[in-house]
Amino acid sequence: LEIPDEKKVLYFCKDTKENIQGALAVQIKDKEIYIDILLTHPKNIESSLNKESERIRGVGSILLKTAEELALTLGKQQVSLISSPSAHTFYKKMGYATSTKEGADPDYMFKSMEKTHSFRSCINCFFWNTAA
Repeated sequence: LEIPDEKKVLYFCKDTKENIQGALAVQIKDKEIYIDILLTHPKNIESSLNKESERIRGVGSILLKTAEELALTLGKQQVSLISSPSAHTFYKKMGYATSTKEGADPDYMFKSMEKTHSFRSCINCFFWNTAA
């Protein structure tokens, strides 16, 4: 994983045909990596509208693990994010828990979530320099 000099970094996940299948925007903070955006191409989401044979599975997981690898490499203690209701299950499956930070409202539909210390090494993504 290439280590960026910037405080905000944008990663893309491409398929073998060089089509972008997902994106990740993170902020590098003092003690954590904060995920601003993690998205996957709409055709990759499990849905009755999407044909299973056309889905590219694992894009969100790859991008999330990229954020975790960046945290590990930079010596950060945690990865945090705000989860939409439709993504709660995904983040919980990936080891994230509702935040216990001061001000985090566990009953609000958009949940503050975090994962601490249990990062695993991974991935094949690249970053786009946002400082240009």
